[in-house]
Amino acid sequence: MIERARTLAVPGTGFAIGLAMVGAYVVLRTLAVPESVLLAWIAVAAMLTLVSPLAGLTMLAALGPFTEAQTADGRVTAVPYLLAATGLSLVIHVARTRALPRLSVPMILAAALLVGTAAGVAVSAVLYGSARGADAFQLWVPGIGGAMTVLLAATWVAWRGDIRPMFVAVAAISVGALLSVLNAIANDAVLDSPIGWLLRFDIDPRRLGGLLPVPNTAAALFLVGLIMSLTIVFVSRSRGVRVAALAAVVIQGVALFFTFSRSGYLALGFAVVLLIWRRWPRLGWKTLVIGLAVGIPVFVWLWLLRDVPAAADQNRFTAWQATAQMWLANPILGAGFRSFEWLHADYGSPIIDAPHNEWLRLFGEEGTLVGILGVAFALATPIVLLRCSNLLAAGAGAAAAGLFLSATFNNPFLNSQLNVPAFLIIGMGLGIAAAVSASRDPPGAALDADQPVSAT
Repeated sequence: MIERARTLAVPGTGFAIGLAMVGAYVVLRTLAVPESVLLAWIAVAAMLTLVSPLAGLTMLAALGPFTEAQTADGRVTAVPYLLAATGLSLVIHVARTRALPRLSVPMILAAALLVGTAAGVAVSAVLYGSARGADAFQLWVPGIGGAMTVLLAATWVAWRGDIRPMFVAVAAISVGALLSVLNAIANDAVLDSPIGWLLRFDIDPRRLGGLLPVPNTAAALFLVGLIMSLTIVFVSRSRGVRVAALAAVVIQGVALFFTFSRSGYLALGFAVVLLIWRRWPRLGWKTLVIGLAVGIPVFVWLWLLRDVPAAADQNRFTAWQATAQMWLANPILGAGFRSFEWLHADYGSPIIDAPHNEWLRLFGEEGTLVGILGVAFALATPIVLLRCSNLLAAGAGAAAAGLFLSATFNNPFLNSQLNVPAFLIIGMGLGIAAAVSASRDPPGAALDADQPVSAT
């Protein structure tokens, strides 16, 4: 069996401190305290994160789905500071303990993406000036930079034995889905209440966003929470936990449905099939058939009854072509991070200022090498996780597969409200997989398929 919890457990009170800080933040935001008080909270939270990466990840897991990186009036929120502190804390603690898991392919690729996209920010600063470079950096921190940072930190903490932030993230997404649905039913009553800061105004009132203004990105977030909640239903031996997780599955399923996101539906079906296939291989085939029988009519309904305009899809195809043209014109270093937003019309996409494909974006903005690294990461991460004998890691792999599929049709990786909880969960899965691979027990004995890694 994996080294017992007492061997792997990270000593200290970082988790409890993180939860206490989350409670304080919720109270402060709900009471609408002055900005100076929130800045003081951020300073304390950053210092605690430097002392304990577990505390930082706990705060990020709980607040990530609810707190954007930058407000509409341009104010930077707590998330970028916590991300920076978490990354620095990881470096400090690895240097201090000299403890690293055996590096897996996804971990290496994540670190390479972190460096490669940071180089893309530097390219933007050189090509377009310091102001544009600053704009690129402001998007990189909550975007791919923050995503890879939280993934690597979560991997290390989970490998050291504490996976509680994973459950905090799942719970936070579930609460966010519930609030989003309630707000839609009650005609923005939640938004108009003292806890209205937890949600965002929907840019399309016909589609549910709730936590995020963009329905497709909200669908990707609900997808990750749903798959992990379903995984907890499979692995937990507590009846109460299973009931709560099943309720979360239903709530997140309802929220995802009302986003009316075609990519979200497709990604959800793909992830569910993978998860069930991993748990019960024979049932996987039946799930695939049932999924197709249900999914095809749903897609027909979306196109016909929902009257999805053909122009929307044509604009997406045009954006893909423009991104490919950008790549061909700048194959080595790319045109610079965030450059598609500034140059889209020059490459043939006069209407859409985002590539609507995160993997193709890497080719266009960062060049061939980083693009290949991104595609390799998107393929290797689910494979490594789904092959793990622990079902929590496999669930994170199924969630990653669905998320990465949805990123083929949209740009969900621009927002910290998705990146922080999603990549924290994926990183925790990689940490579990690293712990399992270090065990001398035969595959499957390290953790029973029905028993998650102990978090304490």
